[in-house]
Amino acid sequence: MAYISTEILSFSGVISILVCGIFMSHYLWYNLSINGRISTGITFQFLAVIAEASLYMYLGLSFWHIVHDYWWSWTFVVGGIIICIIARFCGVFVLSWIAILIKKRRNWRLNRYEMWIIWFSGIIRGAIAFALIQTLPSSE
Repeated sequence: MAYISTEILSFSGVISILVCGIFMSHYLWYNLSINGRISTGITFQFLAVIAEASLYMYLGLSFWHIVHDYWWSWTFVVGGIIICIIARFCGVFVLSWIAILIKKRRNWRLNRYEMWIIWFSGIIRGAIAFALIQTLPSSE
C-alpha cells in the first residue's frame, strides 16, 4: 500500500518503502513473541548477508565487464584507492580525535573498535552508490 500510494502521488517509491519498513519494525517488534523476535532477527540478518554478497558479486561482474571494454591506467586506479583510504582514515580517525580533544566534557568518546567500524562502513556506501548508478537507464 505504501508503494502504490506514493506511485499515485508521484513520490519516491524507494523512500516510502524505507519509511514504511522503519515504522513497521518499530511498532510491530513489540507484538512479537520472544521466539518470533529471535527468528525474525536471524532471518533478516541472513537476508542482509545474502543481499550484500549479491551486491559484491554484481560489482565484481561489472568490473570484469569494464576491464574488457575500456583501456585504463593501473597507476590511476591504485593511486585513487590509496587516496580514498588515506582520506577516509583522516575523516574518521583524525577528526574524531580532534573532536575529543576540543570537547571539554569527556562523556562523548569513540573507542578504536567503533572508529574502525565507521571507517569500514564507508566502503559499503560506495558500493551501493555504484550499483545504483549502474541500474539507471542509459540515455542513448
